[in-house]
Amino acid sequence: MLFDIGNISGTADFEELCRNLSATGDFIVFAVRYDLRPEQRWAIEADAVRTLEWAADHAAELHADSDRLLIGGRGAGSALATAVRRLAYQQGWPPILRQLMIPAF
Repeated sequence: MLFDIGNISGTADFEELCRNLSATGDFIVFAVRYDLRPEQRWAIEADAVRTLEWAADHAAELHADSDRLLIGGRGAGSALATAVRRLAYQQGWPPILRQLMIPAF
């Protein structure tokens, strides 16, 4: 699961990155976008946790292994991924095997 920052210039490069990761790895990529509205800061984290929980709950339907979750992000999305991983750890579910942090250039 990768988080990208919301921006007005579009995210075609992020979609290409997700496609490349999916094509070269043995995993499914969930590309999650979110808005950068400060008034919705907590809603963004809650939505991200719900997305992670959904992915873990539906892994079998997607022919994926819920015990091998990876979370990551690009730019500010890396901070969100870190927060979600911490929250998931504190709640004891779902387990996250790895974290990928991608710099925003």
